[in-house]
Formats: sequence, structure tokens, C-alpha cells
Amino acid sequence: MMRKRKGSVTILVMMLMVTMLSMILAFVQASRQLAACGVARELGLLWTESILGEYDRNLQERYSLFGFYGSPEEISGKIGFYARDALRGRQFLKYQGNKCDLYDYRLSGLPAAKKQILTAGRFAAAGKLAGIKKEIQKSEAFGGTVRNRKITGDLPSSGFRGSFSVRRLSERLSDGIKLSDMLKEGSDRYFEDVYMKTLFKETDDPHGLGKTCFQNEIEYIICGKYSDEENLKQIRKKVVALRFILNMAYLVHDPERSGEMQALAELLTPGPAAAVTQKAMETAWALAESNNDWELLMNGKKVPWLKTHDSWAVRLESVFTGKMEETEDPYFHNKVRYIDPESKKGAVYSDYLSLMAAVMDEELKLLRMLDLIQLNMKYCYYGSFRLADYSSGLEAKIRINGHTYEICKEYQPAS
Repeated sequence: MMRKRKGSVTILVMMLMVTMLSMILAFVQASRQLAACGVARELGLLWTESILGEYDRNLQERYSLFGFYGSPEEISGKIGFYARDALRGRQFLKYQGNKCDLYDYRLSGLPAAKKQILTAGRFAAAGKLAGIKKEIQKSEAFGGTVRNRKITGDLPSSGFRGSFSVRRLSERLSDGIKLSDMLKEGSDRYFEDVYMKTLFKETDDPHGLGKTCFQNEIEYIICGKYSDEENLKQIRKKVVALRFILNMAYLVHDPERSGEMQALAELLTPGPAAAVTQKAMETAWALAESNNDWELLMNGKKVPWLKTHDSWAVRLESVFTGKMEETEDPYFHNKVRYIDPESKKGAVYSDYLSLMAAVMDEELKLLRMLDLIQLNMKYCYYGSFRLADYSSGLEAKIRINGHTYEICKEYQPAS
């Protein structure tokens, strides 16, 4: 009986020892797996961080855009290289491949690019944007015109359609909406405008930005033509059209000038025809004033959004004689063909560009900024440059020891 009890106790002890040993082995295995998971995740973060470390310095220093080069297959290959090199000789970690996705981080797309443009705009507004790189390393100049359809067809804005209405814009100005209202400080459009004015040229102010594909860059953003000359022509048409609508509205509601036209119309064509003549006078006078407004803007003068008696420049008789008064230019001491009412208040040419950019389709505006970045990087640095080849982050699925580790890594600018 005693022997049976001892035998039972021995069996029970052995079973307990086996159970405890199994638990210990399971604990060791779990600890080993947990440690492997930790090491694998940390290594995965290191490998993806290494990818971000290969960013293009010229792109970052010239346009404050962070981007590394490579297709998903190429980036996946680099991660695989880092993994095999790091895990060589580590028996408890077995690398089993990876898959990489860059779609949401491509700089040719708007989400990733807009985020960085807004960040750079905030830095620029605060006066903290790093110095812009301007030195040129190459290349064959475009000379202000791009005719190669392979180049233009590969731009980020290619195929995108968008526009804005000059009449709708004039109505907003007539309602008393100011440029500062459209570009409310702290809004996305405000920081986009700051970025645009800091990193792109306009026809009367190159901003010290060195050589670029186009000289009229902000004009390109608004008009989208592939030559400086054509973009400036289009801007002139838009400014004159905007000024014409606003000037026409002023003439109609100004009693003194309406009376002047009515009297002259009745003198030239007495009777019922006088009304038709007066309308023709209004059109001709508003157009003459609008063309003069353009010349004022091109010479660095101010033109108010809404005219007053004192800011109106062209006299009615000048419209019919065709002889515009000439102003003495104080810098070049020669006669220039515009009439300067010497308005102390109003908007300069740059403000008119900002106004038009503020009301255009936001996506189109951003895409055309990216066009200029691609063209200038191609012109200044690499002939094969394409923003579609650059990304600001990545999503990687790395398989180690039968487990898949999902790692998202994106560039985060320093605050």
C-alpha cells in the first residue's frame, strides 16, 4: 500500500516537473518571440528611416520639398538589402521578404505636396525659411519657352482643367471683399500665397531666385502657357478685363462723368441716338482707363480696386483724340505713355497676381507650382527629373519569422 502511494507521488511529481518544464519552455519561447518582434520592429524602423535619409538635397534646399527617389520595387529592394545585411548570422530572426507602397506620398500628387507647401509657407511667413539654393549646375536653357510635348505632357498639371471667372471676381470686389479677406491670415490659401511669392518669380520681380525655366512664373501658375510672352499676354487680358468691368461700373454710377458723356452724346448725335452714343462712350472710356491701369501696374504704380473721382486717370477728350497724356518718368527721364493720378492707396501688380491666384481652382494652382518645380529641377539639376519619381514617405510590410510588420514612415519637418 505504501509503495503504491510512493509511486503515485513520484508520478505526480514527475508530471508537475514536466508541466513546469513545458511552461518554462513556453515562457522562454514567448520571451524569445517577443524579443524577436521588438528587434524586428526596431530594425524595420531603422531600414525605413534609412530610405528617408536618401532624400534629394537640391529639391529640399531649392523648394523646401522633401523627397527620396525610387519606385516601390526599387525601395523594396533597398529594404531587402538592409534586412539581409542586418540579419546575417542572427539565427533567431529569419527575413522573409517585404512589400512597399508609396502611392499616398508621391510628390506629384496633391496630398503630400500640399502638406509640405503649407509647412514651408508657414516658415516663410514667420521668416524662418532656410536660405534658398540658387546656384546652377547645368544645363541646356529653355529660354522662357517649352515646346517639347514630352516635357509638357509629363508635368503634374497635364490633363487637369480649371479656371476662374473674371466677372465673378469683379463682383466680389464690387461687394467690398478685399484681398486680405480672400487670403485670410492663417488660412491654407494665405500660406500658399506666401510660398508662391517667396519661391517663384513674377515679371517685375525675380526675387533674386537665379536662373529658372520661365521668368514669368507666377503668371504661369495663373495662365498655364508654356512661354513667358504668352503668359504675360494672358495676364494683361485678365487684368484689363477685370479693370474694364470695375471701371465701367464706376462710370455708370458717377453723376459727373455720366453727365459729361450725356452732354457730349447729345451734341454729337441729337435725339434717340444719343443713348446709343453714350453707351459707346462708356465702353471706350472704361477700356481706355483699363489699358492705362495696366500701364500703371507695369510701371510699379498703384491702382485701386474700386476707382474714385481722384484715382480716375483718363479724360474723355483723350479717348476721342487718341492722344494720351505723357508722364515724365523720374528714373529714366523720358516720356512714358500712361497717365498717373498718383494714387497713394491701391494695389500693385503683385497684388493683382495674388488676387487672381487666390480665386483660381486651388488644385490647379498647386499642380502648376509643382510644374515649375519639375521644370526648374530638370533645367537646373537633372535632365530626367520627374516629381512622380519622388516620395515623402512610405508604407512597408516586412515579414520576419512568419510575422508581418507594417511600418509607416513619413517626413516630419522640424517645428
